[in-house]
Amino acid sequence: MKKYLFYILLPLLAASCDDDDKVVMPDAEFTMSADEVSIYETVTYTYTGSPSTQVVIYTGDTGHNFDLKDDGNSGFVVNDGVATYAYKEPGTFDVVVVATNYDKYGGESMMNIARKTITVKDDDNELRTLSLKRDLYNKELPAHIEGNDILLAVPEKVRISNRDIAVSLKAQRLEVATMSANASVLVEDAPFVATSKYNLTVPLKLSVVAASGDKRDYMIHAVTLPSFSAFAVGTAKGTIAFSDYDFDKTTVTVTVPAGTDLTSVTPVFTAAAAKRIRVNGVDQVSGSTAVDFSEPVVYELTNWEDGNEAMACTSYVTVTVNK
Repeated sequence: MKKYLFYILLPLLAASCDDDDKVVMPDAEFTMSADEVSIYETVTYTYTGSPSTQVVIYTGDTGHNFDLKDDGNSGFVVNDGVATYAYKEPGTFDVVVVATNYDKYGGESMMNIARKTITVKDDDNELRTLSLKRDLYNKELPAHIEGNDILLAVPEKVRISNRDIAVSLKAQRLEVATMSANASVLVEDAPFVATSKYNLTVPLKLSVVAASGDKRDYMIHAVTLPSFSAFAVGTAKGTIAFSDYDFDKTTVTVTVPAGTDLTSVTPVFTAAAAKRIRVNGVDQVSGSTAVDFSEPVVYELTNWEDGNEAMACTSYVTVTVNK
């Protein structure tokens, strides 16, 4: 889960001037909850020096570098001795606490600083999302990520301008997002190129490499969403319509002669990409299984990568028989 940057600012420390308004040099000391953390991990800074009129911490990352304070970098006021921070970039940073005492008129001050080094690692090598680019499709086609396996369900055809266009798994552009913006992506151990078209007919290795160098391998499994290529009731052939948006849903409409008994019809069909076809959980066999078509019937067509039924996708075909 992603954590967010936040600070805690608490009531002011007591001023350190004595009764004669003499400004005393503060003792600037502090501790850190850790000197090595991951990005977005909370660090607690505790001021342990002498009471001071003001304590400011420079966390050392972009925009908060003490040595660049004259160039607009800023620190955070630490009150009541405690502040928390979460880094959102990796690196080794110089943490500086500045303790300052002022006289009551603000005309005299004494400042002391303390420094420590913190190392922030980005070892996040998790994939956020993967999808197909919208080359043919009018909506994003996201993948399902399960552990180190990625399932892309790709339609056989998509409907564009009233035409059904076949989709080839041999040339697909990918959209990839990682959890960390600092991570890099490899495909088959070569740098990922967003404009390249990848062959998804075989499993494809995708690796996310964290800024720390830690690598995580995923496998992309692309499976064709099955559909009927032919559907007939007797001599009446069905009209198959693909969707231009819901790619896992198609329709078949068959018109039979008047007087045909629709309560027990044995259709003949072809669905090359389907490894299993069911209606209400019952397996369907072309030319063998009788179906009641007095109402529209939804067929479930399931396909999976050979030898890997866990990487399965299902499409839904609504068959309507009219007379």
